[in-house]
Parts: sequence; structure tokens; C-alpha cells
Amino acid sequence: MKTLDVSSSDFLDMAESPSYNRLSFGGASVSFRAPVSRFASCPFEEGEIVKVVWRGKTLLIGPAIDLEHSLEGTSESWDIRICD
Repeated sequence: MKTLDVSSSDFLDMAESPSYNRLSFGGASVSFRAPVSRFASCPFEEGEIVKVVWRGKTLLIGPAIDLEHSLEGTSESWDIRICD
């Protein structure tokens, strides 16, 4: 299981448009865009279990889903969503 610390400077430098959603009677999700170098693979695999933490506290543990590759001009990125 990978751990993703969304409060770390590495994540904040890498991630574009990060968001955290929590439903009242449902699960939570974290989504963000990860710019990558040309032809680089996604940092997560579809269905891979990820532990998402914020300042040492666990926000959620769940699979990486909806991995979508995006190419705009010469910039390349992956849209990633992690849900519990």
C-alpha cells in the first residue's frame, strides 16, 4: 500500500487542482492532476490501495480509480481520484 501525504511540500509542488470531498453519509475522495514528463506512466495503478494522510492523520484508505491520461499541447498529466 502506498501512502500519499497531501500536506507534504512534494505533493503540493506536484499536484494541480487538488480537492478533498467528504459526503455526510458516504465515503471520501481526493482528486488531483499530476503533471508528468513525456510518456511517463501514472504514479498509481488502477485499483491500487492508497492511504491518504494530512499532517499525520489518515483521511482515507482506498483504491486509485478513474485514472485518466491528458495531453494538452506539450504538457502531459494524469488525473487521479482516490476514494474510500
